[in-house]
Amino acid sequence: MKWIKRLILLTLLLFAAGVGGLYYASNGANGSVVHEASVEIDRPAFEVFPWLVEKDKLMQWISGLKEMTPETDMGLIVGARGKELMVLNGTRFELLTEITTLIPNKLLTIKLKSDGFKGDVAYILLENNGKTQLFYYGSFQYIPFYARLFEPLVTPSAKSRLQTELINLKHLIENS
Repeated sequence: MKWIKRLILLTLLLFAAGVGGLYYASNGANGSVVHEASVEIDRPAFEVFPWLVEKDKLMQWISGLKEMTPETDMGLIVGARGKELMVLNGTRFELLTEITTLIPNKLLTIKLKSDGFKGDVAYILLENNGKTQLFYYGSFQYIPFYARLFEPLVTPSAKSRLQTELINLKHLIENS
């Protein structure tokens, strides 16, 4: 009987240590995370920009993007909102989007919101000698406590997926 109590106590201690470790690794479970990536594309900015705003092109390079539905009839302007259906690792979720800045061929910023997080992303295009340096900057805040707690486990794969998507985008543009 003593060994059962010890086993239960050990299990509880290991669980508490794991949660404590995640809490520490997540910086007190504040849930804030920044993603940055860039890629040089051997095409001028006017050839790159459509890949950031046109549905058929976005569906080709953003992994897990299954549907895009406009929520407003405004067209491509600041304030235009949409809904995206994403499926990542078997998990389905909706992402609400709103264009917050739009300078064609130079800058696109978008506000994102889902049940699990909210954030802002920016695509910055710098052209030089017919080549475009595309910079991605995303600032996110995980909303539920469990999501904030597990952020250190999720962030590395999200950053890796982002870099892979930008490389895929580069190949799609350069080969089109």
